[in-house]
Amino acid sequence: MFLRLLQLQWKSYRRSSAFTSGVVTSIIYLYFMLCFVGIFTLLGFGSFNLIDEDMGVDP
Repeated sequence: MFLRLLQLQWKSYRRSSAFTSGVVTSIIYLYFMLCFVGIFTLLGFGSFNLIDEDMGVDP
């Protein structure tokens, strides 16, 4: 009986708007974090190559 109560409470919590908005928010944060990491990594390597090859300056 107690296990059934826990299962029903978990279903209720999973269907609530707080749970779904938290999951969606976490996914959006993860997506933007990966985008920023990728962009800044590419900018770092790109600027290194630009300074090294095109300008002839030792970075």
